[in-house]
Amino acid sequence: MATKRKKSSKLQTEYRKQRRRVQNLIASYRRKGYDVQFELPAIPKKITQASVRRLAKIKPQTVQEKTYGIDYETGEQISYYRAQAQRRILKQKERQTKKPAQTKQKTTQVEVLKASTVIIRSFRYQISQYPPSAFLLVSRWLDAQIETYGADAVSRMLQQGADAGLWLTPKEAYKEENIKMMLNGMMDFIGLDGQEKQEFMESIDEEFSTWGDY
Repeated sequence: MATKRKKSSKLQTEYRKQRRRVQNLIASYRRKGYDVQFELPAIPKKITQASVRRLAKIKPQTVQEKTYGIDYETGEQISYYRAQAQRRILKQKERQTKKPAQTKQKTTQVEVLKASTVIIRSFRYQISQYPPSAFLLVSRWLDAQIETYGADAVSRMLQQGADAGLWLTPKEAYKEENIKMMLNGMMDFIGLDGQEKQEFMESIDEEFSTWGDY
């Protein structure tokens, strides 16, 4: 009897280990701004060796096949692999803009403007999938930031926010605290001082009070 309990305990420990591994994998992609639609198997009533094997078979590629990004050119949903390739290209362009002005590889103002437009368009597409009240609130916030800081600064903020995993999925946008966390995190990249940030959060609280629950 003791042997059966010991075996059961080992299975449960290994099952929890494998489940945490997959959960961490999913979370890592979401922090980077990807939309992960992979569904983690529900916890069975009785954990068996087959249950453990099922989780052990879930590899990064398994999750990536059900993970999506946003096309920076069209604003449409694309596969993880295409999104990853686009990010590499954008980072390459960012590095080129930091090179001395006399180098031939320096990004022109037209290219910077185009990149800004694409990133902002991609974010607008992402939030268009949010619940109506959340979409309106975030849209108004985005327009206000563009008017205040300019499209170039806002696009950099959005890109840094995406890299930090702040862009919410449609499911996550149903929660008020998630919206607040995203906007608050984004504003960190604008460089507000303590007083300005406090005023910003108060204004967001006022906005939420008019919308009510999602």
